[in-house]
Amino acid sequence: MFAAHENLGHAGPSTAWNSFTATWNWAAPLPAATPARRSGAAPTARPAPGGFSLSGLWHLPPETEDAPWLLLPLTDAYRDRTGGAEGPDLFVVPTKVLSSPHHGPRTLASSPTSGSWVRVYEQYVPAGFTTFASGTPLRPQDGAFLWTAVTAMALGAARRLTEVLASVHANGTRSAVHRVTAAAAPAATAAELATRLSRERYSLHCPDEPLTTRVRQTSRLAHHVVATAHAHASTVTDTGDRHRIESLLAESNTLLQHVRFTLELLPPHEPAPVTQ
Repeated sequence: MFAAHENLGHAGPSTAWNSFTATWNWAAPLPAATPARRSGAAPTARPAPGGFSLSGLWHLPPETEDAPWLLLPLTDAYRDRTGGAEGPDLFVVPTKVLSSPHHGPRTLASSPTSGSWVRVYEQYVPAGFTTFASGTPLRPQDGAFLWTAVTAMALGAARRLTEVLASVHANGTRSAVHRVTAAAAPAATAAELATRLSRERYSLHCPDEPLTTRVRQTSRLAHHVVATAHAHASTVTDTGDRHRIESLLAESNTLLQHVRFTLELLPPHEPAPVTQ
């Protein structure tokens, strides 16, 4: 399972994430609000850079008040209109955004027994915090599956980045100034990162510490690879090569958004089995 998802992330990070969320509703265990259906109040989502802008009215049942994350669905009408193909219809937000110091309290009415209504206006939701209601719902005890799958895809995306960096700089497309002062640095950096990714992949296959610890370590390494790629992209003068790096960074962004918080979004429910 790990190898399959790692290869998917390597082949196409964006496609891998879209396929995963179309197949698995990873947000199903989270407490869910009920979207308003009356005219003018039904939730909407519009594309924004790296995610979506969410607006609308939802009803929160009382038991969600202490939850760190909340699931805000769109209406059935939205799903009927799009056929589930044009974008996600489930959006996960931190509970704290419902009472933001920048936007003021959003609770319209509250009752100890019936819950409260909240209105959200143009709340940014990163693409890594979205999924599809049509996917098979994960259960609270499926955390190990989610962590392993998204970590593997992020690791594959990071491996692809190191390969692109190595090939671009092998072609001699760095700026003249940098080429004279540090010609071997990017290639050496790409090789060093590739070695670290290989070791990380081996440790995930042959665990000697808790899965949660390894997920955190791999997430940090994947983010380090992305930061390094951003830094080196600025030294590439060839427009085509720079576009290759920037496009792959943009493709990887959604996976990196999610993997950074995956242990919080679906926290350990019980001692997690090792997933190979």
